[in-house]
Amino acid sequence: MKFQSMIMNNNKTFVALCTAVAATLSISRAELFTYTDGNLILGFQATAGTGSTKNVFFNLGSATGFRDNGNQGVLGNIGATLATVYGSDWYTRTDLYFGVIANLNQQPNSGFGSRNPVNGDPSRTFYISAAAASPGAGPLVPAATFPASALGTGGTSLSGLENVLKPSSDGTGWITGSTDPLAQGLQKEPDGAGILDQTLAQHAVAWNNSWTRWNPSPGAAFDIFTGGIQQNFGKGDAATYVDVQRILAYSAGASPAGVVGGGTYETTISIGSSGSITAQSATTNTPFQTWALTFPALDTSAKRLPDADPDNDGVINLMEFVLNGNPGTSDNASIAPTLNASGSNFIFAFNRRADSAGDVTQVFEYSTDLADWTTKAPVTIPTTPGTTGFVAVGASSGTAPNQVQAVTVTIPKGSDTKLFGRLKITR
Repeated sequence: MKFQSMIMNNNKTFVALCTAVAATLSISRAELFTYTDGNLILGFQATAGTGSTKNVFFNLGSATGFRDNGNQGVLGNIGATLATVYGSDWYTRTDLYFGVIANLNQQPNSGFGSRNPVNGDPSRTFYISAAAASPGAGPLVPAATFPASALGTGGTSLSGLENVLKPSSDGTGWITGSTDPLAQGLQKEPDGAGILDQTLAQHAVAWNNSWTRWNPSPGAAFDIFTGGIQQNFGKGDAATYVDVQRILAYSAGASPAGVVGGGTYETTISIGSSGSITAQSATTNTPFQTWALTFPALDTSAKRLPDADPDNDGVINLMEFVLNGNPGTSDNASIAPTLNASGSNFIFAFNRRADSAGDVTQVFEYSTDLADWTTKAPVTIPTTPGTTGFVAVGASSGTAPNQVQAVTVTIPKGSDTKLFGRLKITR
């Protein structure tokens, strides 16, 4: 049997081959956590119990990057650090909070000490989080809530935390010139997180600008954001969400335009029960798009295209989705349909994702010569379990949304001594 992966779009067939270069980063415990002004910082605090004297941080990257592309997918997994600091039950704790914030600078847009817009964000632009029950469900700050002067105050408060997140060579929150690694900055954990520990003598001064200091619960975050910017765990869901909104201090130089003194939704950051960190847009995604966002190897929008092949195994992403493959690892041999021709029938079999049935039209075509695929009538794979004509679709198995269904196509041999089959997908 010859297995071919195809995607039909506007009556054209595309087969895309892309080469992805994988890089392995070796992280040493002696490496320092780093941060750049304007990046989104993810912070955690426990208001009581285990870990209440510690903050965990994760650098999400440039805030404008999320403004321009809210669907960045999996950003990392810090489950190991969260379990170490807050206990193995961290995800079920209602006294464990997290939030997101960013501000490039606190200077005014004009006048003495002013700053020009950077990447379309005027000075004093903020990105803050709000608790959300689902992506996009969080409240937005109403327009004109925060004048530029208030955002300047918030920026000054945040700058204290920003200095803590930078090593001593970059900021003022640490002991410059010290040879003690613990006095030079936060240590970068193997999963990329940083830990600020109030009980360490080297962290005592830095704790004055901790996440806990600037996020009282209850209270105004960073002195200005009434109601706070955090969400707590213990919701009982597979993921816990905060929506990220962009607040402009000025309209001049803003690109894209936004709300002055109020919020515009940009992305949703979710923390999964395993510690995975994901950025996704509240825009309703198709099952394929949702699936593609779960693979760290698909770290750009180009790699998540349906006809891309980032692992260069000859199977495009959309076919990997249907066949429940891994687009980041060469696995064409393990997911390709199989053929059993030992009896009186040609029996083609494969497993498909159950959620692909309503998202992608699937047709099985067969031929005796690899040239004529129309004389033998194509067989449409049904969207629901059961037996229809030559096709049997098994019941869904596994855990949603990753359930699979066994599909069997049985073609009587008749006078045919050989048969080639292929699965064609249309979206």
